[in-house]
Amino acid sequence: MKKFNILLFITVIILLLLSGWSIFHQPGYSSEDQFVTPTNIHFEKDTLSLGSVKYGTEQKAVFRFTNTGTAPLLIYNVVPSCDCTAVKWKKRPIKPGESGEIQTVYSPNSLGMFR
Repeated sequence: MKKFNILLFITVIILLLLSGWSIFHQPGYSSEDQFVTPTNIHFEKDTLSLGSVKYGTEQKAVFRFTNTGTAPLLIYNVVPSCDCTAVKWKKRPIKPGESGEIQTVYSPNSLGMFR
């Protein structure tokens, strides 16, 4: 059991290192982007009402934002609170004053009310 835990730990570390490497080795990222200063982000809306969504259908929503800081904004990861929501965004630096968006697709896979 101890060998399994050590192997699992090493695997997680390797995956984290590879995911960090892959982020900065895509078009639009430079090695300097890894060490930028913190910046600010402003969302037009931080919540959206999708109304009633029929079971088995998809509902798309877009969260628009602006980099209101003084340094490039890098969004490394977006984690939805539910497996029923997929997210997509352009993995490139957003310069100060520029806008971007995070696209979401909600696919209800059970009945009931959700937030």
